[in-house]
This record gives sequence, C-alpha cells and structure tokens, in this order.
Amino acid sequence: MLDIDVSVIRIFLTVMDTRSVTLAAELLNSSTASVSRALKKMRDSFNDPLFIRTKKG
Repeated sequence: MLDIDVSVIRIFLTVMDTRSVTLAAELLNSSTASVSRALKKMRDSFNDPLFIRTKKG
C-alpha cells in the first residue's frame, strides 16, 4: 500500500500545472525545499522519476 497523503498529491498537481517547483511553492505558501521533499517522497513511493526534463524545461 502506498503511503502518500493528500497534501503530497496537491503539491504534485500544482507542480504539474505550473511546471515549476519554485512557482508551485509560492502558490502553496511553502518553501521550495518542502515541495522538493514531497516530490521525492512521491518518486520513492512510485519508484518513478515523475517528471522528465527536456530542452524546453
């Protein structure tokens, strides 16, 4: 069973929408470090990179 809470999913969706950890952190009134930690938790839970960087960002 996955150990992901709703706040981590909300962070993931905000990063997806904004395409930016920094902007997502600002919108969520959080730090970039806490957003990065949440994404790492999700990556580890799913054993997946979640996002793939391209030349366009």
